[in-house]
Amino acid sequence: MLGESDGIAKNAEWAAEICGVNAAKIRELAALFHQNTTMLMAGWGMQRQQFGEQKHWMIVTLAAMLGQIGTPGGGFGLSYHFANGGNPTRRSAVLSSMQGSLPGGCDAVDKIPVARIVEALENPGGAYQHNGMNRHFPDIRFIWWAGGANFTHHQDTNRLIRAWQKPELVVISECFWTAAAKHADIVLPATTSFERNDLTMTGDYSNQHLVPMKQVVPPRYEARNDFDVFAELSERWEKGGYARFTEGKSQLQWLETFYNVARQRGASQQVELPPFAEFWQANQLIEMPENPDSERFIRFADFCPRSAGASVKNRQRQD
Repeated sequence: MLGESDGIAKNAEWAAEICGVNAAKIRELAALFHQNTTMLMAGWGMQRQQFGEQKHWMIVTLAAMLGQIGTPGGGFGLSYHFANGGNPTRRSAVLSSMQGSLPGGCDAVDKIPVARIVEALENPGGAYQHNGMNRHFPDIRFIWWAGGANFTHHQDTNRLIRAWQKPELVVISECFWTAAAKHADIVLPATTSFERNDLTMTGDYSNQHLVPMKQVVPPRYEARNDFDVFAELSERWEKGGYARFTEGKSQLQWLETFYNVARQRGASQQVELPPFAEFWQANQLIEMPENPDSERFIRFADFCPRSAGASVKNRQRQD
């Protein structure tokens, strides 16, 4: 920072030449940050480009330099822009998902990080590292894409388009005419949340409400529920596959299964839910009780020095 190693002081004038912001304004911003409780907040869209990760690393670095990480109202946050981000987590009955009891699924095949789909298509059989493990990309010849938006997430869209030509067949389950749908060989129109029965929670972070999502209109045109699509595909794959996939349950019975699991989880936190039939008939969202412990939670508070020069390890010994 001081230029002791390279002779270039990283001051406001140095920064102004790079970013185009007046040096006086940079000093004003630095003083504003330093003299007040400052929370640096960002979403993830700006990292979807070359060197995009540098921006988020710099946000964390700046927060560390301000010295407010782990203090009330200070520090940084990268996920406060959606789904109740920052709101205290409630004592809640959290919904489960369709796990099933049959072996197979993603555990029966070679899995790759979704962010490396382009590398996998470009380099089948190639070596890569993930979470400290040495692995090899599979030879992907058929893609069925259900969920996610790879064409808007990837940093180099043209590179993705080139790689996307390599599979022999690309199928996508999609509600809308997205970029990914336009680059698929077969598009299976999936129902929207208005065209099917479902359950959901409000707030990915707060889990504030449990919501019944009753079907509003019949499926439009040729749209099908994903549940039906995969159940019928299972039957075409092998005789009896439909019954094996559904485990003998209808869509509504699966929703009841999810609800009952949430009801059991809620009971462990002294949250009482009505029976499913009563909940579904009432068609009203259920608000979860507040959690005082969550309201007092401060992220990275354990890293906030209680005394000058005290490391986390040393403080643990003092405690």
